[in-house]
Amino acid sequence: MYLLLTSRKGISSMQLAKEIGITQKSAWFVLHRLREACAGNMEMLRGIVEIDETFVGGKEKTSTKTKSLNAGRGSVGKTA
Repeated sequence: MYLLLTSRKGISSMQLAKEIGITQKSAWFVLHRLREACAGNMEMLRGIVEIDETFVGGKEKTSTKTKSLNAGRGSVGKTA
């Protein structure tokens, strides 16, 4: 959201994909959802916007059970 709102002429899905490390298809989807949520009025998100932290990631990808962290639903192994 920050990259979309701070870029002067908007941001392409290719550029967003490279910057945040996802596929171009996923970046395109995210951009369309953000633009739809703002409904053409990006001014409502300018200035100071407060958000809560979130952790993005899925299940651990380990080859054996002995190497897994067994951390449950916490933030271990995920990106903030």
